[in-house]
Amino acid sequence: MTTTPSDILGDEPDSRLQSPVSAPQRSVDRLDPRIANLLTVVGFGIPIAAYFWLLDRYSLNVILGDPWDDVNVINHSYTHLFDWGSLWAQHNENRIFFPNLIVLLLAYTTHYNVQVEEYLGAAMLMGSTALVIWAHKRRSRSTPWLYYCPVAILMLSFVQHGNTLYGFQLAWYLVLFAVVTALIVLDRTVVTWGWLIFATVSAVVASYSSLEGLFVWPTGLFLLYLWRRPKSFAIAWISAAILTTVVYFAHFTSSTDAASAIQHPIASIEFFFVAVGDVVGVNVSGPDATGIAVLLFGLVIVLVSIWVLFASCRGRDAAGGSQIAPALICFGLFFAASLTVGLMSAGWPGASPSRYRTFDLLIVVGLYLAVLDRCALRWRADEGAQPSEMSGGEVPVSHVGGTRSPGPFAHRGSVLMGAVVVAIVCLQIGIGVPEGLAGARVDHTNQVLAARVLVNIDKYPDNFVRGSLAPFYQPAFIRRMAQIAKVHRLSLFATNSVAEYKAQGLVADPSTLSTRITIPTNGVVLKGTQILNATAIDSFGVTKVEFTATGEGLSNAVVGSAVMYQYGWIAAWRTAAVPNGFYALESVAYNGAGRVAHSRSVSVVVKN
Repeated sequence: MTTTPSDILGDEPDSRLQSPVSAPQRSVDRLDPRIANLLTVVGFGIPIAAYFWLLDRYSLNVILGDPWDDVNVINHSYTHLFDWGSLWAQHNENRIFFPNLIVLLLAYTTHYNVQVEEYLGAAMLMGSTALVIWAHKRRSRSTPWLYYCPVAILMLSFVQHGNTLYGFQLAWYLVLFAVVTALIVLDRTVVTWGWLIFATVSAVVASYSSLEGLFVWPTGLFLLYLWRRPKSFAIAWISAAILTTVVYFAHFTSSTDAASAIQHPIASIEFFFVAVGDVVGVNVSGPDATGIAVLLFGLVIVLVSIWVLFASCRGRDAAGGSQIAPALICFGLFFAASLTVGLMSAGWPGASPSRYRTFDLLIVVGLYLAVLDRCALRWRADEGAQPSEMSGGEVPVSHVGGTRSPGPFAHRGSVLMGAVVVAIVCLQIGIGVPEGLAGARVDHTNQVLAARVLVNIDKYPDNFVRGSLAPFYQPAFIRRMAQIAKVHRLSLFATNSVAEYKAQGLVADPSTLSTRITIPTNGVVLKGTQILNATAIDSFGVTKVEFTATGEGLSNAVVGSAVMYQYGWIAAWRTAAVPNGFYALESVAYNGAGRVAHSRSVSVVVKN
């Protein structure tokens, strides 16, 4: 018997569902076929080519940041190839067992070439994009391929340059690929125990690649609910989820202050909306005009997403169409919620880094696919199709013999969702591309600096080494891992570029100390305990940041000693300890060479 792609990824054809040519197909058929085909090729080709161009232009084979832990894993493998302790060890809040296996493979085949790691991540992203499109297309066969080009534009956006150009983020692309694989299997018309086991294995891979992978379990359960799968399937899925989660958190040490998200509900809600809304690559520094616009945009996306999820639950008896759209939305919202719990204390800037946008974009992709579903539903209804004609997945047909009318949602909902998605696609092109390119240039500059420091590491002080190669590791650890990389010819040390960077010598300007307050902004009224956030940059490495206040009897009084987090230097100011009135806040940064830099002052009002 011949095996077709539909047998593997799609659904068994149903002889009852013979779909006539739909309105969207006819709208494309009005074009010259050569033009339609050309537009389709261009629509898919440009985002794919652009993504690989970005990777080729700005990537560098150098170890920077988190990958020093990869060097540690590789080093353990020289003693014992599969050292369970290092492979299973936590990385922050994450179990990255399967990415660690890939790292070992790269170490023994490519001398741990970081660029190869990045291309593997790109391949997984491309595969995930193709699977998402296939999952929807298999139930909407008459929808032209041209209509799926925005999915590629969104999923391959430059705004995720922090993942594209950072080999360590292979873990998240592996999560994405495993999650999408599990979801499209669960979205099949017919799911046997064999397919359920396959989906479960994919979910386990996602779970043990990063903390975010655990969200595949509630998302998969939602999909089982939408499809009215047998209770035995749901019980098996829940049992696997519980077992996987228990193993994940065994001997787990958390460094996240999850209680702060509960203690500050308003701030948490704001953070959540910013995380969802910043899908166009604008770095948010606080509640200024840009920040408020991003927050409101996130609010609109969340409201429309809830609308889609509610409609999916309401129409779950009509199981003939793909449910991949609500599943993607569900996973993206889970991710944003997790981000809120873990990083809310960092303030709005904590929701903005580009590496979080890969999963945030899934929400928008889900909305777009929902638009295609609703438009197809409306078009077929407007043409007077009978329920029996609404087939092929374009209009959901009940497994139990009922049908679902398009209703007012299909019109008003499609208009609202369409407006939101069209706006995001346009903003991706108009804002996301230049913002992504700017971010990629900064990433590349940091990588070049890291390469120059790495090959001359013995000539730089500890603070410079730490600031240039890995701000979150001790200099002694970085130096030890750098020596291991050199001895075993890993990454940069396996290339001819070492001599080139040595010839360039030391960094010409070793001190570029600067600091800026990002929270609060000018004119804000403060009361109670206020989070203060500042950025501080220096080639030698920033050693300390303080916040000072002047006004109402105070003169450059230290009101907070900051702690460095991933998204800035953060302190808490108990404003009740000072008189009410007007104050000028400054951040003061210190570096390893003994230099001091002051930020521009920010005027605030304390009113307790």
